[in-house]
Amino acid sequence: MSIAGQYWGIPMEETKDYARAPMDIAEIRRKNLMYLIQTEYDGIARQFGLDAELDPSYVSRLFTDKPASRRTVGSKLARKIETAIGKPKGWLDSPQWVTEHDEDTLLVSIIQAVENSTKDVELTSEKKAELIASLYKLISKKRPTS
Repeated sequence: MSIAGQYWGIPMEETKDYARAPMDIAEIRRKNLMYLIQTEYDGIARQFGLDAELDPSYVSRLFTDKPASRRTVGSKLARKIETAIGKPKGWLDSPQWVTEHDEDTLLVSIIQAVENSTKDVELTSEKKAELIASLYKLISKKRPTS
């Protein structure tokens, strides 16, 4: 269930990946590597593997669709990759794929949630704005920045 859905009953279809329930650390690292390869290596996993000092077959097994053959990125390998490609320690451990569009979607979701959940409560526009700002700040603080 999404963060918005968990607190305000917004359907999952109206939220983005970052708002889903917490992912397994291995899946976060895998998605971060996919994002990294797309954004910094023009989609060329082989070049990433060379820079990260990883065997090409190991890199391909990180992304295979076959769960039985898939390799995961443990803490030791994550730190090795981060060092090799010049990322700060821990970079792979939190979602890096959040964009400005996602920020807009988050804000719209919060506004909709506040409007829907305060229909039967008399709140001034100022109070609603304060509530929206507080919720946005709270949720944004819990999310990593790129």
